[in-house]
Amino acid sequence: MKKLLTILVKDPKKSKSRLSCVLSLKERATLTKMMLLDILRKIDFSFFDEIFILTDAPQYYSFLRDKFSDLTILEDRFSNINKSLYFLGLQALKFKIDELWIIPSDIPLLKWSDLYYASKFVNKIRKGIVITPSYNDGTNLLIMKPPNVIRTHFGRNSFYKHITAARKRNLQCIIYRNSRIKYDLDVPYDILKIMETGKNIRIKRFLEGIGLFERLALLIVER
Repeated sequence: MKKLLTILVKDPKKSKSRLSCVLSLKERATLTKMMLLDILRKIDFSFFDEIFILTDAPQYYSFLRDKFSDLTILEDRFSNINKSLYFLGLQALKFKIDELWIIPSDIPLLKWSDLYYASKFVNKIRKGIVITPSYNDGTNLLIMKPPNVIRTHFGRNSFYKHITAARKRNLQCIIYRNSRIKYDLDVPYDILKIMETGKNIRIKRFLEGIGLFERLALLIVER
């Protein structure tokens, strides 16, 4: 089975806007890049036949080619992640890819074992999806077998939209609940969870180094 992993990452100058109350624009851009690097360093590249970064700002991630020679940087040229994923799925079929794996770059608690374990579920299905929800009903892992088995619906409430899309087509659908994959980093509360739970991750050290605990404490007092 040929596997393609696609990591979704936004323009670092536009991402994490909901953290603007505690992080500057420069800090948010740094955080976005650090989370992506953290994910890439955890992945076993030999497990996948191809690994893509799908982004609306490829110019900010060209430096990754020097660090990860097997990585491909793709532009979200439609400025619509779901439309780009649809065409990526069609292209993947042409190159005989059997499984399209999709994760966001902002799940810093992820361990490689979490993805490896997900493959056990994928092996149980012939045609369908394996999906992990985020804590706020988004989608933090979507595996499609084959790569265009459904149209993606990344955005608000995407978990339920993906489940509905699969069931409407009578596809196999396995919900893989994982306590590390479900936590992404979007709002100040997420930072607290990451700093409480994450051990020995670069993101945690970065956030501690810029005094996020103190900033969050001030934010709570002001409210």
